[in-house]
Amino acid sequence: MNFSSHGSRLVDGSREATARQRSRLRMGRIYGTMELKTSSFATCSMRPWLQALGLCQVCLSQSTRPCLKGLHHLLMLVVGLEAWAKAFPHIKCSVLDLPHVVASCKGTENLEFVAGDMFQAIPSADALLLKGILHDWNDEDSLKILKRCREAIGSSEKGGKLIILDIMMDSKATREIAELQLFFDMLMMVNTNGIERSEREWEKLFNEAGFTSYKITSISSFRTVIEAFP
Repeated sequence: MNFSSHGSRLVDGSREATARQRSRLRMGRIYGTMELKTSSFATCSMRPWLQALGLCQVCLSQSTRPCLKGLHHLLMLVVGLEAWAKAFPHIKCSVLDLPHVVASCKGTENLEFVAGDMFQAIPSADALLLKGILHDWNDEDSLKILKRCREAIGSSEKGGKLIILDIMMDSKATREIAELQLFFDMLMMVNTNGIERSEREWEKLFNEAGFTSYKITSISSFRTVIEAFP
């Protein structure tokens, strides 16, 4: 099954859904979240998109290679970042997500799944990785997550850090990139009550969460790696 052979079913299914369900359908097609809210959508295989998403994750994992040098244990928030475990077999990788999400997940030699809630407590690790997490949340909730992250990582002298893969709003971006950033900013606002942030907005959150410094590395015209240090 593929999108071309079931395209009409996708359209019909989205028409039958409520406004919120349609939003989730769009989010599922963009991010691979696969919130299957209609029976017709559930009958369509997501394999082509998930394969493409997997390749994207592999590329992104390589972009963080310099950040992971010397680490022994990397904790990742939410399922979907298994590409990091494959790319760095010498690093112990843990994935934290809600109990019902990790219940059916199978680990590997260097990958384990941990049930928990990032708003309550985060297990300790050399470094934490958040990819596309904080733009889903408003500043109040993002600050709660960042404070839990700060509690979980070790000192900077021992290599402790928070690694964030996200979009950074840039006033100096080209018109095309600025339009794309604005589109995602509105998408987050409408679908999750989230926000895409500028460097000043990120800095404010880091300071309030107890981080002492941060480093920004642009990995493309659209994505940024941010390292925040305790």
